[in-house]
Amino acid sequence: MCIRILNYFLLCLVTLFMSCSAPKEVLYLQDITSLKEENIDKNYEVIIHKDDLLAILVNSKDPELALPFNMPLVSYQIGSQNLGQQRLLGYLVDQNGDIDFPILGKLHVEGLTRMQVTELIKQKLISED
Repeated sequence: MCIRILNYFLLCLVTLFMSCSAPKEVLYLQDITSLKEENIDKNYEVIIHKDDLLAILVNSKDPELALPFNMPLVSYQIGSQNLGQQRLLGYLVDQNGDIDFPILGKLHVEGLTRMQVTELIKQKLISED
């Protein structure tokens, strides 16, 4: 019985000594004031790559004119929960970097930014009239 109490006392003593440490020895959150704020480039442009899924919406004064270009919203349910989430189907960028856009056909969009794709589609739609 004495050995058991002695072992318990030694375990508590070792735990006590191991838990005591100087504040500087604690690894996390040390020298946090010496960290410099990194500049984040706010003008970061997203570049389109293969296998990207693009959601493209075409607007028009006459909604029927834009209807062939816009993908429908699809509702889906996960499991037995009735979350009723909607998702816009998109245009998948194929291995050649193209999307198959209605009426306009194949458009090469790989390596372009979102604004460049917007301008490309605008120009193609205007030239189709």
